[in-house]
Amino acid sequence: MTCMSNQVVLVELNYEVTPIRIRECLSSKKEEVVNCFKPIGKIFVMATCHRFTFLTLNIVEESLIQSLKDLVPELKRKHLLLLNGEQAVSHWYATICGLNSRTIGEHEVLGQVRNAFTKSEQLGPELNELVKRAIHVGKRARTETGIGRYATSLTSITRDRIQARYPKTNELRVMIFGTGELSRLILQMLRGLRVNQILVVSKELTRAEGVCTESNMEAVPLTEASQYFDQVEVVIGATWTDQYLLMEQDLSNTAIQLLIDLGMPRNFDPIINKSATVQLFDLNTLNETVAAAKRKRNEEVVHVEKIIHQEVKDYFNWLNFRMLIPEVQSLRAEIDALFDRCCLKVYEELFYLDAQEKRQLVYRLRGLAQQHFSRIIDVLKSDLPALQKATSKLEILHALYDEVEDVWQGYLTYDENDLNLFELMSR
Repeated sequence: MTCMSNQVVLVELNYEVTPIRIRECLSSKKEEVVNCFKPIGKIFVMATCHRFTFLTLNIVEESLIQSLKDLVPELKRKHLLLLNGEQAVSHWYATICGLNSRTIGEHEVLGQVRNAFTKSEQLGPELNELVKRAIHVGKRARTETGIGRYATSLTSITRDRIQARYPKTNELRVMIFGTGELSRLILQMLRGLRVNQILVVSKELTRAEGVCTESNMEAVPLTEASQYFDQVEVVIGATWTDQYLLMEQDLSNTAIQLLIDLGMPRNFDPIINKSATVQLFDLNTLNETVAAAKRKRNEEVVHVEKIIHQEVKDYFNWLNFRMLIPEVQSLRAEIDALFDRCCLKVYEELFYLDAQEKRQLVYRLRGLAQQHFSRIIDVLKSDLPALQKATSKLEILHALYDEVEDVWQGYLTYDENDLNLFELMSR
């Protein structure tokens, strides 16, 4: 049951509905984007290469849209994804789980929302809780399902192949052919694996030198690459070439054991695959792995959606319950007052009980008070209509009074008509 006085609003520009020129324009104005919303209210902003997401509560979406239009005049309503209530929260959770990414189940978005949350200003308890719960949902999706278990990019497949062959990557020596976009992604991955040495081979030495940014990286001209084959265990091909860069005869007396060919045309002679000592993977085998991984990830979507559905419900139950805090405090005070009056009567009226019996009675009454208060809280937290909640709450309160009287009467030694609990409390 969505609480309208705490309405969640989501406005998003993403790769599916927003032209890249508009996303680029906003990306170059990140500081202005954050500052333009300050007069409106508290808003959480997450910016990635594929989306800008704006989350808020109790702010009219038109105000948010107008602020964006002031920054990017060409922005149209059709360029935006507009959601509110449970749909907004469900989409938000799905995004953090990687279901709305180009690569389903990708991990980067979870780190991106963590980073944005760390840098965000004070959001208020409701919005703060929404972001924290999204991070929790993202973790659940990746630990309780296989949505992020299967590598679905050439870079991640390459990483998995290397780690499977060489668990101790800090002792590994790698050579990579190429300095283009794919090569740079591979280099970034290799740095993450903390490999011992990286040799970057290029026809133009200056290009290789340009990507060698760390002390364990060395630029090698293409004409001298064969001189280093005995110094590396892994060779990766990620460049364009009209002839093979590595032939079967080049492998004699080398340290090479793993070849990964990401080139098209192929960088390495495919006949190498017949070698008993060297393992070769090319785009055919790697793409088959990617396709299988994507199928497996898609099969996990339904399990992630079940988690999201439950977590959305839990958030709105939490949000609605916050609206009942004054009533809960009043109920707590009422039950505490009943307990205090009972304790007073124990010591004033039941003078014939010894100290141990009085303590037992007080202990029993305290347990009853806490038990019934917990039952009332459970009723208020439940997703029942308001009228049914109120009715159930009153029934529990009446049951508490009745049960306390039963306990009380059990300790009375004279006619119960002479001393009624409600009469005692009304004196």
